[in-house]
Amino acid sequence: MPAKVKDYKKREVTNIETLLKSNPVIGFVNISGIAGPQMQSMKKGLVGKATMKVAKNRLLSLAIRKVYKDNPKMNDILGLMKGETAIIATDMNPFRLNKIIEGTRTRAPARGGETAPDDISVSEGPTDFPPGPIVGDLQKVGIPAGIVDGKVVVKKSKMVVKQGDIISRELAGMLTRLNILPLIVGLDLKAVYEAGKIYKPDVLHIDDDLIKSNFMKGSNFAFNLAMFAAIPTKTTIKPLISKGHMEAMNLAMEAGVVNKETIKMMLAKGNMQMMVLKAKTEAK
Repeated sequence: MPAKVKDYKKREVTNIETLLKSNPVIGFVNISGIAGPQMQSMKKGLVGKATMKVAKNRLLSLAIRKVYKDNPKMNDILGLMKGETAIIATDMNPFRLNKIIEGTRTRAPARGGETAPDDISVSEGPTDFPPGPIVGDLQKVGIPAGIVDGKVVVKKSKMVVKQGDIISRELAGMLTRLNILPLIVGLDLKAVYEAGKIYKPDVLHIDDDLIKSNFMKGSNFAFNLAMFAAIPTKTTIKPLISKGHMEAMNLAMEAGVVNKETIKMMLAKGNMQMMVLKAKTEAK
């Protein structure tokens, strides 16, 4: 005889179903390793934009299967739900949601046992530690330390952990004391669902600087082409008139055409040529 499902679990699944049905966009994020205070801060950042719901993966799966039973693609989502998972329900588009989620990533101290996301180095220079046993503690974890002019200093820069290696508990404590935060924590987006489609993070990531740069390049190319082809628009009309005026002046000067605009330039040119000739004559 199957075990009876507890009432609170039924209520939880019902609440998740309501959230899924009442929002057109659902993000699925991994929250493993995020401390309580950081999680509360991330939830606060979503207020007025989205609702985050944390629940057991089994309960989330039950609600997802029920709400999206006609969409076989949701099996992909279920396969991504490993570790602690939360859903983010919203009406904003998936690209904006991804941008907000990317913004939750912050530096955090290591506690020991984590895999280093990057090479971790300690830089040469003075520390805030007073002289004492701390020198031995630093040396014990592989940091070349000593006392110089009454101050504890790191004698030379050194990589203490390579990317992919495990950070030891002892080193983690010392890195924290040195105010080195080697970990990056934040909501880890796995997928976003909208209107029957599933978007992965690599599709949703947009490099704002690259987009702006491409727009600037496109704008410049279009402007140069319009100027070259003499296509009058609101943007090119003034530069085209200035260019035409300058070319007309150059042609008039070359042809010796005298008018009220060229006469001053011709006199100035003649005066300059006279001064050059005078200088050459006097030099002889």
